Amino acid sequence: MVGLPARGKSYLVKMLVRYLSWIGFPTRIFNVGELRRRRGLAGATAEFFANTQEARNERERLAMLCQEDMYAWLDGQPSSCVAIFDATNTTVARREALARRCAEAGGDVSLVFVESICDDPVVLERNYRMKLQNADYKGTDPASALADFVRRVEEYESRYETIDDGEESAYVKLINVGEKVITRRCSGYLTSHLSFFLGNVHIAPRRIWLALHGESRAQVEGAQVGAISGGLTARGQVFAKRLAAFVSEAHAKFRADFGLGDEALVVLTGNAPIHGETVRPLLQGARRGDGLASEPAVLTSSLLNELCGGDFDGLSAAEFVERYPQIWQKRMADKLRFRYPGAGGESYLDVIARLRPILIELERQKRSVLLVSHLAVQRCLYSYFTGTDIEAIPYLPLPSGAVLELTPTPHGTTVETHVLLADDEVVEATSPVTPLAPPSDTPPLARKRRQRPAVSPHHSVATPPAHFRGRVGSDDLDVASVGSLGALLRASTIDEDAAS
Repeated sequence: MVGLPARGKSYLVKMLVRYLSWIGFPTRIFNVGELRRRRGLAGATAEFFANTQEARNERERLAMLCQEDMYAWLDGQPSSCVAIFDATNTTVARREALARRCAEAGGDVSLVFVESICDDPVVLERNYRMKLQNADYKGTDPASALADFVRRVEEYESRYETIDDGEESAYVKLINVGEKVITRRCSGYLTSHLSFFLGNVHIAPRRIWLALHGESRAQVEGAQVGAISGGLTARGQVFAKRLAAFVSEAHAKFRADFGLGDEALVVLTGNAPIHGETVRPLLQGARRGDGLASEPAVLTSSLLNELCGGDFDGLSAAEFVERYPQIWQKRMADKLRFRYPGAGGESYLDVIARLRPILIELERQKRSVLLVSHLAVQRCLYSYFTGTDIEAIPYLPLPSGAVLELTPTPHGTTVETHVLLADDEVVEATSPVTPLAPPSDTPPLARKRRQRPAVSPHHSVATPPAHFRGRVGSDDLDVASVGSLGALLRASTIDEDAAS
């Protein structure tokens, strides 16, 4: 990392750790300031950061110690990984020293600098206030702490040298957290991912609401539990109506709290009919003018459809266990990596890979988003925002009949669960909902490749590890051939042809 204090480096570091870990690269932070505090120098005043020979020597000594810790960790990793050297690194001399040490490690280590520049006074003021909460200012009068921190920044500013093409290393330069992005020599697989991700992050206030689809008739009929078709049950219809009311009210309150006017909601769903039926009351209310303030932008994609069971689509859990016990055991031994046999069969890691464009879209969006999906997809996306360990993803006990309200912040993502339909609530039977059909002039996003039987169970019969025990779904549903994330569709567009 490169940049003056309070320029958003820590925010970017946390986002990078979350993203890189989610796409499969073990990632660890090596923070020089934390090392300094662990070595008894917590509470260092601005004098420690002065441009004196003694202060410079001590700072360089700590930086090099932290760097050696980093290389020791890299050497011990069995596969591709990422180490983030989190310090100011504001001089050419320091960056040249880092580049020389990288060259000594051989061709197995690549170096890329990420510089964060910020001159937005509103953002800087907020960042300065946040810095006063770290261990250096514990128990210090806030006014005195702020004055000392300002002096610390001034010491760095007096010798700050921004990175440029005169240095030979690859770099990504962010100005005002995504307002402008400059990249150089970011052509490798990982560095290109990193630069593209950083080019889409921002700090605009927003909410993300995650909801599972409403209960379907196929779910309660047994053999087709968890199917992507079959229409909503009475419980499913009640949940869809309550989801519409909740999101309309929550979105209105959020816009009022942040002065966002009539900013439209974005709705993301898979292209299974059950997804369209779940969001139908929300869309109808917006058209009538008794729900959302404006009609939402709706984006449907088969990328958001459920994990594909390959040749095993259509089996119930009981049938799976009885007819294919060895394959069932393999799956339960490693749900994260187990890939279903047959055309289109997927693992959780496959789902994560295909969700990357969706994840970038969620990070890019400055508007609030409602995302309706099946269980495996929601688990994968929820794990990204909460920083859940990748091994735990298949066992996350996410609730049905509820909305997960995510609020991204500089410190991470806060999560609030809103139960809209309790498991023990009795719902009266009502007429089925007619699935939404796409308008005749709207091409489908995906074409089905072959007919598949109904899909497998929504709730797994297997028992997860005790520390993940809860309501766990089987996440074995069908996925249509991958379509384009492409253009925003009209609010009424749900692609039935993509569901099999």
